[in-house]
This record gives sequence, C-alpha cells and structure tokens, in this order.
Amino acid sequence: MLIPNRSPSHHHTINETRALLQNISRRVSIAVMEIAPTSFSRLPIHFITFFTFITNAICAVRSLDVGTNRLDACKCRSANFGIDVAAGELKSPGYPASYCNNLNCKYEIDAVPGQTVHLSIISFETELRHDFLEIHQTFIFANTQYSARIATLSGKDIGWPSFASSISSGFILKFVTDSTETFVGFHARFYRINTTSLTNSCPIFFYEATGEDRALPSPPINFAYFAGCAYMLNTSENYSIKLNLKSLASKAKFTIYETENYQAPADQTISPLFENTGLIDAVPKEIISRTNSILIQVTVVQRELFPIKPSNKFLFEAQFSRTDSPCKCFPKSYIIRIDRPTILSSPGFPLEYCDKLDCETEFQLDQYSIDSTHHNTIIVEIHKFNLEHGSDFVHFLDRSKHSSRHLISRTGELSTSRNRFFTFSGETGVLRMITDSTVTNNGFNMTITAMQKKDDCRCKGEAQPLEFSSSTGMFSFNLPMDCGFLDCFFQFNRPVTASDTDRIRLIVNITYTFKNGEEEFLEVLTNINNYNIIPSHINERDITIFEPMLAESGTEEVTNDLPMMIWYHLASDINRRAAQFDFNYKWKSICECGSLELEAKEGLWKQLTSPDYPGHYCNLMKCQYLITAPQGYVVVANITELALEPNEDVLAIFDGINITDRRIRITSGIEIFTDLLRSTAEVMTVYFETDISITNKGFVLYYTAENASADDRSSVTSELGESKHLGIIFCILLFLVTGIVFGLTCYKQKKVFANRRDHWRTSSVVGFTNLSHENSS
Repeated sequence: MLIPNRSPSHHHTINETRALLQNISRRVSIAVMEIAPTSFSRLPIHFITFFTFITNAICAVRSLDVGTNRLDACKCRSANFGIDVAAGELKSPGYPASYCNNLNCKYEIDAVPGQTVHLSIISFETELRHDFLEIHQTFIFANTQYSARIATLSGKDIGWPSFASSISSGFILKFVTDSTETFVGFHARFYRINTTSLTNSCPIFFYEATGEDRALPSPPINFAYFAGCAYMLNTSENYSIKLNLKSLASKAKFTIYETENYQAPADQTISPLFENTGLIDAVPKEIISRTNSILIQVTVVQRELFPIKPSNKFLFEAQFSRTDSPCKCFPKSYIIRIDRPTILSSPGFPLEYCDKLDCETEFQLDQYSIDSTHHNTIIVEIHKFNLEHGSDFVHFLDRSKHSSRHLISRTGELSTSRNRFFTFSGETGVLRMITDSTVTNNGFNMTITAMQKKDDCRCKGEAQPLEFSSSTGMFSFNLPMDCGFLDCFFQFNRPVTASDTDRIRLIVNITYTFKNGEEEFLEVLTNINNYNIIPSHINERDITIFEPMLAESGTEEVTNDLPMMIWYHLASDINRRAAQFDFNYKWKSICECGSLELEAKEGLWKQLTSPDYPGHYCNLMKCQYLITAPQGYVVVANITELALEPNEDVLAIFDGINITDRRIRITSGIEIFTDLLRSTAEVMTVYFETDISITNKGFVLYYTAENASADDRSSVTSELGESKHLGIIFCILLFLVTGIVFGLTCYKQKKVFANRRDHWRTSSVVGFTNLSHENSS
C-alpha cells in the first residue's frame, strides 16, 4: 500500500489544530456537565456563542480532515521503489473503490545489477480503450538508463499476467485515465529474484544490430511467464534491421513492431510489422524493418493439456543483422507511354514506408500533341493509399518552365477521399512524397497512364492553377459532352493595385451546370495557406463543396477576405451532357464606415447598417454617425436587427452632436427592440465600436424626422398616461399602508389591555404572597 503524498507542514498544522480543539472541547464538556441542572437558556449569551463557535470549529476540522482524505484518494500514489526495496505493492488511486478522471500516475521499480524483477497483476479493471496501464522496461545503454513500453493493458478481461524483467533491468508503470467513466483500477505486486535462471528471467532487452549475423537469445520452452519477453533492436541511421525467424514453438506468439509506432499514444490502433502464432509454414521467415529500430514481443499463448515433447528446447530461434534500407526513393522521372501503364508505389509498399522521406518524381509524356485537334494527357489512378493523417503527404504539382506550382496534397486514407483519379493538364506532372519522423503506414500504390483527348477538353491557361490578380473580372469555362477526365484550378490573388494596408474582400459569383459525372465536384478553398489537403479535414470552415448530388445547377456567391482557390474535378467514363461554369469576381473595399453625416426626412424611413452588412463587420472599427433633422423636428430611430459580440462590440445612441451628450441607449450582443428612440432636438449621434476578436452580422437601424410638436404631444400624452398609472399605484399603496397601520394599532391596543389585565391579576397574587411571607417572618 503506497502512502499518499502530503506535505509535513500540512500534517503538522492539522494535527496541532485538532489537538488544541479537542482539549478545548474536553474542558467545555466538563463545564457543560457542571451546569447541566441549569437551564441552557439561562446561560449568559457570550457563553452560548463561545460554545457554538467551538463546536463548529471542531466539526470544520473533522470535515477538513475527511475532505482531505477524499481529495487524497484522487491523487496519484506515484512512488519510486529503490534498490533496497525487495518487494512491494502498487495500486491505482482509490483502489478498491473507483479511481478518478484525468490521472497520470507513475510507479518506478529500480533495477538491481544481477537481479530480476517479477511483476504480477492481481486485479485489473479499467475503461476499455480509454484508461490504460502502460508497462515499460528500463535498460542501460552507454551508461544511460532508457525505457521502452513493452505492454499496454486496458479493459478487464486481461487474465492475470506476470512479467519477468531482463537481468539487471527494472519496470516503470504509468496509469493514465481520461475524463469519462471510471472503474476499480489495478492492484499489482512485485518482488526481486536474486538467483536468476533461464526459466525465471528474460534475456537481455536491448541489442545493437551490426553487419554480422547474431543470434537473438530465446526463453526456454518451459518459460514460466505467459507475458513472455520483449526485445529492442536498433541500428545506425539510414539502415534497417533484417531478422530471420528460423523456428517458432507451437505455443509461442512472435510479434514485431516498428518501435516508433508502438510508442505512439495507447489509444491509437497499432499495426505490427510481422505477427505469427505457432509453427511457421515456410522457414526461415525474413523480416526487414522500415526504420532503424524494432520492438519484438514473444508471449506464451496457451498451456497444452497433452503436451508433445518439443523438438526444440526454446520458444524460437532467430538471427538479426543490419541491412540496407528498403525505403529508397522511387526514380526521379518516368516516361509515360500511351501503350502501357506505369506503376508507382511508395517505398516499402505493401509493407510500411519509412521515416523522413522526401521523394520526388516527374512524369513526362512520350508524346503530347497528336494532331491539330487531339492531345495526350497524364491520368493518375490511385488503388491503395494509407498515410499518417496530417503528417505524411503526397503533393501533386504542375511543372511549367522549370518551376512547380502546388495543386493538391493527399493524406490519410483513400476511403475518406472524394476522388481516386487525378488528371494533369500539361505534358508533365510532379509527385512529391514527404513523411515525418513518427508513425508510418502502408503507403500508396497507383497507376499512371496516358489518355487521348480532344483539344476542347482541357483547362483554361497553359499552367495550373490559372491565376487572376485584377480587382474585377469574369470568365467562362465550358466542357463538351465527351470530355471525361479533368482537374482545373483557378486562383484569385489580391489585386496588384491594392496596397498591403487596404482592407478588401473577394466576392465570387458562380453559376454552374454539372455533367453529373461519376466523380465530379467543385471545391472552393478559402484558405490556400493550408494548401488543398485531400481529404479536406484540416479545417472544414476552409472548404465549400458543390457537387451534382446536391444540385446539378445553380448560382452561388462565395466571399473571402484572403486569396482563394477553386478546384473543378471530373473523372467519368459515362458522359451524356455538357458542363458550364461562369465566374464573376470582384474585390470590394470593406471595413469602411461610409457616409458619417446623414439627413433625416419626415415621412421617409432611411436605413443605416453596420459596415459590410449583411456580411460580418470588421474588427477594430470606430464609426460615429451624425443624423440631422430639419429645424423644428426631432430624429426618430428604430433598431430592427442587432447581432454583436456580447460585451465587446457596442452600439450606442446619443441625444446630441457628440458621444459626450446624454446617452439614449447603449446595447451589445443580440437584442430585439420594441420601442422607438427619439432625440430631444434635431440631431442624434449613432456610435459603433468593435474589438479585435469575434465579429457578427452587425445592426440595421431605420431613421426618420418627426415634428417636434407632435413629439411633444406624444411625450405629454405618454407622461399623462404614466402619471395616471403612477397615481393609481400610489393610491393602492397608500390604502395598503393605512390598513396595515390601523391593523397593527388595534392589535397592539388589544395586547396591551390583555397584558394589563394579566399584570393586575399577577401583581395581586404576588403582593399577597409577599405580605404573607413578611408577616410570617
């Protein structure tokens, strides 16, 4: 049982306070016993107050102690068992009651040279795939201690596994929980073995692979621990590890992981590089890693009821060495011919690719132009695709005159993508595969072919994307009925005439008619700094998709404050109709207050809106509008819509020519107005201010001029109505107060009369008794 971590000062303070209050409580109890015959109500008031204070203080200390224990149950009982601790127990916080959420507890059992640590899981129950117990084995390399995770436990049906460390190694346990359900937790024991043997100790954990073949030591066939043993094999950078598995016992399971994959977060699904249970069909089995480090787990899967005498004395027989990495990049260029396809696979496919890849290849058509009306084009068909999502990418680039322009990037899995095909518009195309230094997956396999097309089935412009840098423009893009494969990109940049300080917004009106192809869509990417990631899961707000299944034709308006890209994709063998797209774009100045001096007219309601309404207003705006009515008139305002960031963006109305005049109304957030706002003279000021963060639609305000005399009559009528209502309310309150005072007066007179009558009766008796007493004395 581990001792929870409490500071000595905390214990000292609590114990001293408890002792002091217990002493006071004991003395108070004695005093209370001495005065017990006396009625408690006749005690002095200061004594009662003091007694209540002491009682509450004692209860508070007890509650504090109980609360502290409750809080301690949720604290990590992390501990370090040094080399002088021969055995011990480890429990999750709160065990055997439920543990708490958001734990990250660490328990370390130090290694002792020449000894083995045996670890047994006695009880285990956690939330499956959410709360974990990770078991790490420590090892020494180059006089430095390292650790590697060798097992992860979660759920409840795990059996009662027992682990034996390598000689001179220890264990580190990490208990990690999330913020959802909780269960009983775990209970484990460990003890050290001084006398080690092959049956109760695992072989050395860490090995360095060189150019020479070395045997990997195996536990004997009668090894006593189901959890088996683990090994880590490392080699130099730019090399891989080759392992030849020559034999495997029928009751043994042999699993190999890329170390970096196995060390990934425990809630991620991990695919092994190799896995085999029982006898191997064809030996030797050669496995080559994709990285320079692998983790091997050898476990005992079952006890045979009628064991056959094994032919081998060990669970397995294997050799390992260093070898050249299979993750060499594909060729830097391919010639794409019309008569045969080209197959391109990621390095290492169909097994895992490697870390830190940067492989680029260029496709070059053997023949681009066929005749005056036909040309060839490069089409990529993706068959398999599985990369670490958001970390490893394949970039598609358009190469024109020795420079490459980025088109799209693929990541993740093919099943979550919208397209399997991609068509390059020119006679060349470039693919670039980039991976990071973490998890690796299976990679990709694709076919590159050349397809003949008519010249009217092509994208606009010589290179992709086609860029537009003017402040306004329009263009059309038409596809004939027999056009089936196309990927076209249109990029709208800031106008070359705009300065860096200009605040402008792009507005694109798109009128479209789709072909209703098998793979067809129009994608609007409003943040090209994120590139065009497929699947587009980086930020769904950056992507707008139009496709035939939603609407075969229509008109849409897209706005964006930054440069924008539009991608049209088509891949279809069945084409029965033509497609047409019309684009009309302009860059519009935004964040402008507009005219600040407004004129109100009688009988005419004019509109004042926040800047860029019905779009969102901008940050850091300060707009002050002055509305003026003719002489002898007042300004009347009606706010019909208000949607601002609460408490940060404000709309204020002032009765005068400046914001220092009397304030009529100030508002923020979302509000519905039911009354009109009037000035007392012919001017009204409207002030609108926003901060640097969230924006919204803003406001809509209508204003007009009203004759001041009509306004006065309205005010007088309103005031008379209000006065009438106030008079009625005043009369009701006066009546109630009078009734209450009268009732209290009558009640008091009756009570006084009754008291006097009782007083006369009581005084007579007492006086008579006293007189009798005096006479008797």
